[in-house]
Amino acid sequence: CYKGIETEIKELFRELETQYSPNSPASNPDQLELVRQRFPHIALSENYSRDSELIHVTCPAHGQKIIVYKNEALIHAEKPLRAAEIWAEQTLNSPRIKQAKEILVFGLANSYHLKELLKRVDRPVHVYEANPDILQYALRHLDLKDILDKVTSIFSSVEQCKTALENKYRGGTLVIAIVTGK
Repeated sequence: CYKGIETEIKELFRELETQYSPNSPASNPDQLELVRQRFPHIALSENYSRDSELIHVTCPAHGQKIIVYKNEALIHAEKPLRAAEIWAEQTLNSPRIKQAKEILVFGLANSYHLKELLKRVDRPVHVYEANPDILQYALRHLDLKDILDKVTSIFSSVEQCKTALENKYRGGTLVIAIVTGK
């Protein structure tokens, strides 16, 4: 009798895990539509899927989603929010950043660092994510609405970044600070 109930419970948990797993195809349709509207140059693959061995989301005990890419967490796995706060504070205390009229951040990663940076600045912030797997995955599995509403631009290739910045500053002076997100 108990064996049958145990099997049913295990099947129920598997079903729930599949439906509510952070690795389930989360596709946040409103967020993806916002990306299509604000950043039409970002090619969103309609049938995007990646092997969960390559990239996946984990939710450690603290409950914050952490993207893991090639077995490496893209932010401090134990204290991601505190790590993001420290990164933002250190970044904004840099003399180079204090002088910059705009900021270009290399790496979207888990986005916690960007959220903290955007809370603290009133200058344009651009984001460059060179890895299409990370960009596509983050857009589908993380809540990025606050970031998407606030960043000036998101680039997924060097050419996009170069063209956009050249067009924006043609004939002017570009004062931009480049920082890495991790």
